[in-house]
Amino acid sequence: MNQNLSLHTHEWLAIITICGILFFLTLVTQFNPYVLAPESVEPMQYIVAQEIDVYVEGAVQNPGVHHVSRNATMQDVLDVAIAASEADLRKINPHSKIRKGQLIKIPKREMITVELTGAVKEQKTVQMPKGSALEDLASLDLFLDEADLVKLQRKRRLKDGEVIDVKCKKTKK
Repeated sequence: MNQNLSLHTHEWLAIITICGILFFLTLVTQFNPYVLAPESVEPMQYIVAQEIDVYVEGAVQNPGVHHVSRNATMQDVLDVAIAASEADLRKINPHSKIRKGQLIKIPKREMITVELTGAVKEQKTVQMPKGSALEDLASLDLFLDEADLVKLQRKRRLKDGEVIDVKCKKTKK
């Protein structure tokens, strides 16, 4: 069974003609000056979303879902959600990266009430974060010029409901 596998001349001509036509069409489509680019360019569509959603709750002025950049940090989220005055940000790293769908809870700092009397501009109660020291009061602009702030330079912790009586400086005669 010795079969002859060679092609006849007309079969070779058909194959060469088909290959030639395909080669010619390839050249025409590749180098045709009239087939360049589409006339209108669509906006780029990203496979990965450029914004992510995060959920913020707790001591912020704008709680809820926020859309932030994919590379956003905790500070970026705080800028959008706006931390409230009673927010406890001591344990929050502003440079930490945010993940898609992350729930961010901003804790409230426990506050105490301290009453100021004596050489103060106005006798009133002041809200201070729990753990504040007596010396923290001296930095507030609540005292008269003649107030004796030396006794406020102590590191002792303030107690809730405490009354602080600030004396006037003794003047020499």
